Amino acid sequence: MFGILPAGVRIAEHFDDFNDDTLLEPKPIKNWPKKFGKLASTAIKKHLENDLEKNKLLVVNGGAGRTTLEILRGCENLLIDHREPSADHVRVLDSLLKHSKIEWDQPVEGEIFKNIGFSLETEESEEHLLSRKGNAVSYIQADLKDVTTNIEKYAVVVADIRHKNAAEDTQFLASLLKENGLLILGSIDDVDEENPGKMHSCSSLNEHFNRIAVVDSEACFPHIYRETRNKHQYAMSYFSVWKMKAPVKGRESVQNNEEKSPETTEDYYEDQGILASYDIFHFGEGLLSVKNFPLRMSEVCVEACKKYKTNFSLALDAGCGPGRTAMELCGAFEQVKAYDYSQGFVDNMLSKAGEKGLANLTACAGDSHKQKEIYPGDKFDLIFGCNLIDRLHTPQDWIQQSKDMLADSGLLIISSPYTWKPEHTKVENWIGGVVKEGKQVFTVDGLVHLLGPDLVLLEEQRVPFVIPDPDGTFQYTYSNCTVFGKAR
Repeated sequence: MFGILPAGVRIAEHFDDFNDDTLLEPKPIKNWPKKFGKLASTAIKKHLENDLEKNKLLVVNGGAGRTTLEILRGCENLLIDHREPSADHVRVLDSLLKHSKIEWDQPVEGEIFKNIGFSLETEESEEHLLSRKGNAVSYIQADLKDVTTNIEKYAVVVADIRHKNAAEDTQFLASLLKENGLLILGSIDDVDEENPGKMHSCSSLNEHFNRIAVVDSEACFPHIYRETRNKHQYAMSYFSVWKMKAPVKGRESVQNNEEKSPETTEDYYEDQGILASYDIFHFGEGLLSVKNFPLRMSEVCVEACKKYKTNFSLALDAGCGPGRTAMELCGAFEQVKAYDYSQGFVDNMLSKAGEKGLANLTACAGDSHKQKEIYPGDKFDLIFGCNLIDRLHTPQDWIQQSKDMLADSGLLIISSPYTWKPEHTKVENWIGGVVKEGKQVFTVDGLVHLLGPDLVLLEEQRVPFVIPDPDGTFQYTYSNCTVFGKAR
């Protein structure tokens, strides 16, 4: 639904440490591929230290290559197959070894990128890491499912698996190993979980392997990578080492009951699974020590209205989703109006509002591009649009209408992570995240230009939220909250 990540995102995960402060608990380490490679290197040296022959090693989901680099730095006499499904990433390490440095473009916002580089250590070179140490690397663009079992078996498999319920994957990895072969695993599945289901990694790990104790006292490593300056992906990977019991014939199928993803915007916002996940996002507890986001946004709105002395007569929540923020605003405003493109969201909100006895909330389904038609003649003390503008085909229309519909002392609060994508908004309609005449124009700049001089930017803050993904990872995103009103 939301597109494929630019190449630079995953290169940065491998070669640019994450040093930003977050509200997440447990706190992420700086670089998981680097840490995983160092842990793998230690395990390889310990368990193959008496083997003077060259050993075949497979790196699965090797990405841009930091894990493989750390193995090369720490080990000798390895014939490594570096496998990675992405054509953008599979030969990044090859380029690094040949040229001793790499550069890439890291997305910042929309079409604005930042150039970043990484270099090998001064004494390092391709010759030093490969031929002098008896190592060799082959780069293979292939998904795990494309690997055939009719090959020479590996002494070691190093696998970074980024999805839960990976029993089928670990079963297949076992079929690629020699007898007594070593599986070094990073998994989203907690390998110490009690009573795991049959799709959990442990169901096949315990069948085909004996677990080996590791020196490192920590087994769980929270980690994060940056997609843009506001959007991140967070996960917790569990490190473990396993030794084969006996050879395995091949892949066994484990039934996957995942439903097909909705294809259109209309389907997406009426899909029952999507509606359920948004309901949890609005009315569930916060995750990973980050406060419930719609609740926090209602607090931000009320705090701003008090600070800038607006009236509390009439508020509008545009694109309200399941409606937690609108419902919370009912405690501060005499009347709250709300609308959303999804009738399912509106029905859910009205049902919950009825249960809570909120008589001062009205809601309907509607298109943000036609906001004036929904509320003709209304003047609002607060208009709030959250995570909305980068999903509209013409966000300027909504912004101009909101400006016109604001009371004299009213506030227009626009909050968004600015994840501009051409499948939602044509590039020429992006408010920011573009380069014009050689100058970077960020969304905040575009908003200031569109709303001025009548409205000015009174304040700006980043508000984080967490969304769980079906694969067991999490989105950690900042919604950039801008408060506009007449100059005070």
